Amino acid sequence: MGERALQLYSLLAILIAAFALFYYINPYISSFDAADFALAINRFDLLAMQPHFPGYPYFILGGKIISFFTDNPAKALSLFNGLFYVTSLYPVYRMFKSLGTGNYSILATAALFTSSFLLVSVNQPMSEGAALASLWWFLWSLQTAFLKPAKKTIIPTLFWLGILLGIRLSYIPFVLGPGLLLLREWRSRGLKAGALIRYAAIAFLFQLIWVAGLIATEGSIKGFFTLALSFTGGHFEEWGGTAASSSAPIWERLYTLAAGNMFWTGMSAHSIFLACLFGILAIIGLYQITISKRLPDRFAIILIWLFSAYFLWALFAQNIEKARHALPLSGMAIIILMAVLLKEKPGKVVTILCTLLVAAQAYTGIKLLRMQSAEPPAVYQVAEYVGSMGEKVMVYTHEESRVFDYLRVPFSHKKIFTYDVFLYDSGLYEDYTILLTGKVAEGFMEQGVDIHGKIEEAGEFHSNPLFEPIYNDITLYRWKKN
Repeated sequence: MGERALQLYSLLAILIAAFALFYYINPYISSFDAADFALAINRFDLLAMQPHFPGYPYFILGGKIISFFTDNPAKALSLFNGLFYVTSLYPVYRMFKSLGTGNYSILATAALFTSSFLLVSVNQPMSEGAALASLWWFLWSLQTAFLKPAKKTIIPTLFWLGILLGIRLSYIPFVLGPGLLLLREWRSRGLKAGALIRYAAIAFLFQLIWVAGLIATEGSIKGFFTLALSFTGGHFEEWGGTAASSSAPIWERLYTLAAGNMFWTGMSAHSIFLACLFGILAIIGLYQITISKRLPDRFAIILIWLFSAYFLWALFAQNIEKARHALPLSGMAIIILMAVLLKEKPGKVVTILCTLLVAAQAYTGIKLLRMQSAEPPAVYQVAEYVGSMGEKVMVYTHEESRVFDYLRVPFSHKKIFTYDVFLYDSGLYEDYTILLTGKVAEGFMEQGVDIHGKIEEAGEFHSNPLFEPIYNDITLYRWKKN
């Protein structure tokens, strides 16, 4: 395939993937976090966890604007993600150009844009899609600043850092990028202390824009910081799934993050074919670096530093059960891999494998997008099943209750964690059928309570774990009253 034909092929793949992203808009809420975001479209209230701290103000603002065109909050947020993500095609293409991929830049762009799990994640009412879009804008602006004198180009970098953290504060390790840039300026161009203070003040002001907005919604600085400390304390010490709050050994977290979340889910979308393709391309890339001495571009080294910083952050400070927290790693791994493989004039084998990768990713991604938009999540299936029972029902849940709130289900439900509290509370509903989800039952057993003879299975509900990895399988139990 000639270079011109390859460019047309890559452009067609991008257009088809973009069309599918908007045609199969996700109308569903499938998790506690997604419900937080969706509820915030109608009423923004951090204290009521609409959304949870830190508020994700730019993401919610984008969803609110799109909500003028649809009455489904999930669709509004997913559509905003998609629109914003499509705009990032430009910086991605320009970034690859500057990385030395030349006429193969559009093929490299297609390899990133058609990434199956990234497409699925963009098409969810979660902040990751918009965060990825702003990350690609930020990385390109950072690359531009590294290629030119920073005093002329650093302001856009600091602006996009403000947008990035205003969408998803957990991407804070990327602050290292401007730090490395200013270090370069200080060492090579003699950056003065006054200029450094000025840039720090500008960066602070870009962050202050969204922080000040959140403070205004809380009514006071004290109230905002009280809420912030309460949330971050719980995230890092109790329920956040971080290394501090998890009993999993570090080697298990490392394997889950690298092999499970980043490679098998984030890059391969649970496809053996994609996993094999990426494996082969990675081996070729390593061969080119070590044997052929085709070294990556200097900015690719910066990307590796940023990749490493976020990897450590995800390993120790993020919930390892959720593959979406590894999305920047998956995307940056593809960028770095393409920058190595397609630099200068790649060989025919590499070109064929990359074109095959784009086709396979687009096919898998479109299939998943269609499934995501058509098949209700397991929690929706539970809501429909219980709602159709035609009797007085009380359902005890964990995080499923938040989705039930969003759906305004016609039955009673409560979040419960402690067995003693459950016994007391369920006793207040003598004429009700008592149901509890599998997570609740597991929690009771972890507390040392033997409930095997006290429950019977009422139903099992399943959805694709790529869309919701924790509540994709829900078992509903009926409580046997004495």
